[in-house]
Amino acid sequence: LHAFARFALEGLGTPAPVAPTERLVVGGIYRHVRNPMYVAVLAIILGQALLFSSAALVAYAAIAAVAMVSFVK
Repeated sequence: LHAFARFALEGLGTPAPVAPTERLVVGGIYRHVRNPMYVAVLAIILGQALLFSSAALVAYAAIAAVAMVSFVK
């Protein structure tokens, strides 16, 4: 929610390509990470993998990370 709000308040737009930001968002978490929403999703998946001791979830996180990186590039 914080990352989405940062787009709306600082960038005057949304993360969606249909309504992009008017200004580059470089404040808050975006100062340290280029895609904090992707990092959050991967952190949640890896947290579940630790909680449930699941190798399948670690593999899922790896596949999701590859998909996200290829989408960004």
